[in-house]
Amino acid sequence: MQLTEHLCLMAKYNQWMNTQLYEAALKLSTKELAKNRGGFFGSIIGTLNYWMPYCLRLSTNCYAYRQIVNNLFSELARFMIVTKLKLMLSYRNTKSIASTKNLFSLLMHVFNHQTHHRRQVTNLLSQAGVYVGVTDLVAIIHNAVD
Repeated sequence: MQLTEHLCLMAKYNQWMNTQLYEAALKLSTKELAKNRGGFFGSIIGTLNYWMPYCLRLSTNCYAYRQIVNNLFSELARFMIVTKLKLMLSYRNTKSIASTKNLFSLLMHVFNHQTHHRRQVTNLLSQAGVYVGVTDLVAIIHNAVD
């Protein structure tokens, strides 16, 4: 699988899982979403707000913001070319430590780290009696042969 194909697959998985997660969370009341369930960020909404800080509470607006971000990742993936993915990107992290990393690797980190936070929310939703559904990447991988 080429870098661009892998990026597109990860963007598709990201969008699919985020949609499932938010639809599952919307089944709960605001009180249930805010209940401290002992997660790293306390509640379901605490975890979602950390991950998607534009939202003060889960609402259709929050869901819409998440969809906008998902769509941006999908569009980026569709139009990215391999030469751009091999570029080195210099940045400073949240502790102002300078670093230079490969763009493709940084994008993979973004997708992977979202999976980490989705797992946290999935666990909290499970505690609330809400089943998110299938969460495995393999569920959307096609059986195509090159």
